[in-house]
Amino acid sequence: MDGACPKCGEGAVEFEEVEGVSACAACGWVVADEQLVHATAWDNRGAPQGVFVGAEDTGERAAAHALQASGPGLSIQRSKRGVGEARLKARVREFAALLRLQPPVVDQALHVAGRAVPHCLGNWRRDHLAAAATYAACRLNKLPLTLADLSGSVQIDVHTLGHYYCALCRLLDLQPPLLLPADLLPRSVDRVTAEAVARGALAAGTVAAVQRDAGMLLDWMHRQLNQRQFPLGCVGAALVLAAEMNTVSLSLDHVSASLPLCRSTLERKLAQTRQRLVQLSAFLPYSSTINVRNVGSHARTIIKLSALRHCAK
Repeated sequence: MDGACPKCGEGAVEFEEVEGVSACAACGWVVADEQLVHATAWDNRGAPQGVFVGAEDTGERAAAHALQASGPGLSIQRSKRGVGEARLKARVREFAALLRLQPPVVDQALHVAGRAVPHCLGNWRRDHLAAAATYAACRLNKLPLTLADLSGSVQIDVHTLGHYYCALCRLLDLQPPLLLPADLLPRSVDRVTAEAVARGALAAGTVAAVQRDAGMLLDWMHRQLNQRQFPLGCVGAALVLAAEMNTVSLSLDHVSASLPLCRSTLERKLAQTRQRLVQLSAFLPYSSTINVRNVGSHARTIIKLSALRHCAK
């Protein structure tokens, strides 16, 4: 060991005599490169180990000796950068297995990680780079997975994961498609209603009606609200309102825990949606009885009539 790594702080810096490189075995960061080795090692026959080029040598003998599969003094080792890249790709495969990704998606994640190696290896933590490359492949293949899904699987904070994912996209000029709330709806409905369906407390027809109304709400929210951020928050708000439209009780705690979704994000999106529905209910003859608490039961009527008024204009 030659001391602590200046990048990751691990005491895993090793000096490779064959290559003259000091590198960290933990993160792959090359601390010092092209260091001269002044010591000579000898084998049990008294012959010096290594490949030597004399002043009169053209280099042909050394090149021929290096191509041999074996021989005295020959030591074949991968570079520290190669070892770091191999460990990175192994980590990508582990994360992909946790998410049960298909082989084409895994191959794309490995390709993204390989492109990032010259720029990031030694500067980023291996897990951060592997997770960012894995999620980039998910988005490039339009998989309905969120950063929260990956965060829960790889045990990395979702904000940290989002930071490195955005940085990787900028670095490699990746332009993955946006994650749309409609893509997350079927899976979210299953997660929220699975327990009630298993107990027999919720019929399959009611679940289908909730999903249909939630889809209608998401389409309306796309036109009426700014939902470019927090698509899962939009899905959660649509599910709560769709449940109210079908007289199904869904608590905010249950929805936020099932998706998973931060409760404050769900409350903010739900309040924004309720306020907009109350504003559009002004043309109804009984609008004075509608408020943010009961607007969910009138949402279907408000949305349909507001669409008709928009078409009439």
